[in-house]
Amino acid sequence: MAREISMEEVEALARQQVENRVSAVRGLIEASESIATLSAQLEEMKRSYASHFKTATDAGWTMAELKSFGLQPEPKQPRRSRAQRASAPTSSDTTRHHE
Repeated sequence: MAREISMEEVEALARQQVENRVSAVRGLIEASESIATLSAQLEEMKRSYASHFKTATDAGWTMAELKSFGLQPEPKQPRRSRAQRASAPTSSDTTRHHE
């Protein structure tokens, strides 16, 4: 005969499962917040770069001269490695829902 589980044991098991799920989503929230913060910082740095680029051209530097230094009106985006491209989630991965 199967052993009966007490109400306290069921509650403890349920609490543990909920805590495991909360812990998993906590990490996701922290990562999401970090991405939002870094995205905002990146946008601010892009605005700063554009301002400094304009200051340089206003000071007499030509586009050709600045380009010869590797400086572009828009800062270059870092190139993604093959490994990063291969591991990037596809749109179907990001739109899939779990029930």
